[in-house]
Amino acid sequence: MIIDKIDKLLNDAEINYLCDLFLANLGFDRVSPHYRHFRNAVILASRGFLRPAEMYTLLAECAGIDRAEYVKHLKSALATLPVPVHDAYNSAYASESGLDTPIMREGDLDSAVLFLGTVFMYIIVSNYPKYGLVTLNNQQK
Repeated sequence: MIIDKIDKLLNDAEINYLCDLFLANLGFDRVSPHYRHFRNAVILASRGFLRPAEMYTLLAECAGIDRAEYVKHLKSALATLPVPVHDAYNSAYASESGLDTPIMREGDLDSAVLFLGTVFMYIIVSNYPKYGLVTLNNQQK
């Protein structure tokens, strides 16, 4: 399988910086070894309509580790937050804004990544339309 656009997307300094700003209010430690994996999952979730298992497989492939190890990094990133991710998100973005901001519900890893990816997609598409969707080409290398 050839992965079109994923490396360009994950290595884009501007997209990474915007995602860092978005995730900063949630309490993530940017120097944590797990943070980069979580940020990449949010970025990839924001660009296409892939199932979480497919995303984790592609991201693990890009990182040179197996999928189980990648998922372990994602769970560790969430576990090290000072408060649960849904509480952090709602506190930072939904509680006092007075806007029609989506409320994040408590959930598992997949729902956290997909929710944050969807919100980040809105931020990018509304304010910074730089990339199209990530596509998969099933041709062999």
